[in-house]
Amino acid sequence: MVGRHRYAVPTELMLLPDGTRTRSMPVFGCRKYFGGLPNQSPLGDQQYVVPAGMVFESIDDFLLPLKALGPTGRLVQQQTGNTENWYCEFVYLRAKDIKAIGDVLNIDALSGWRLRNHPYVRLSNGFVQYANTVYGNKVWYQILAPYRVDLRDAKHYSIHDTERWMNMIREVTEPTTVDVLECIDGLFT
Repeated sequence: MVGRHRYAVPTELMLLPDGTRTRSMPVFGCRKYFGGLPNQSPLGDQQYVVPAGMVFESIDDFLLPLKALGPTGRLVQQQTGNTENWYCEFVYLRAKDIKAIGDVLNIDALSGWRLRNHPYVRLSNGFVQYANTVYGNKVWYQILAPYRVDLRDAKHYSIHDTERWMNMIREVTEPTTVDVLECIDGLFT
């Protein structure tokens, strides 16, 4: 089936503690639902299934957490609808962009967030591997990508649209991620 979009649609932005907002960017999720795709979603007919290589370039790239450690780790509980849903939110940054800020920040401290050895989501042999549960909660992963992602070769799925999707503002509370984002060129409008 041919989808409606040529490129992933930017619908999400990040809010830093000082009130600064990033530009909008696409969000990608990963988690199988009973071994397949969810049968309903607030994304409805805007869902695409893409191989990891269409989003991630390298195992040396980074997924930085948006949330600081708290009572539920880095998890965020869904506030409306199914409040039993838990999410881990990340921003994907390419290794070359992190390397470019090495003279401003100590990027060695970020090594645990590389896709090769990430504590939650790893890239291995072109496939994404992830924990299904964190702290006993089933987890959905939300990954913001500030890069253009071509969808022409992606599989498009039309499923029941719950019509509850809205453009999201995701708060960044992890101090290290805030520091990195403030140094990356092109993230802010």
